[in-house]
Amino acid sequence: MLLEQFPSIEAVSSKLGPGERTLQRQLKQQDVLFSEITEGILKQGALQPLQATNAPILQIAFTL
Repeated sequence: MLLEQFPSIEAVSSKLGPGERTLQRQLKQQDVLFSEITEGILKQGALQPLQATNAPILQIAFTL
C-alpha cells in the first residue's frame, strides 16, 4: 500500500540533511505541512491509474 511505503518526516529529513525540526520549521515558513505534501503525492498516485486505465476502481484501490 502506498501509505505504508511512504517515508516519514524523520526519514525525509535525514536524507535531505537538515534535522526534522529544521525541516518542519522550513515547511511552516512556507505554510505547508508535511502531511499535506504526502496527501498530495498519494492523491496523484491514485489519480494517475484512474486516468490512464479502464480498470475498475476497486481494483485500483487494492493496489494503493
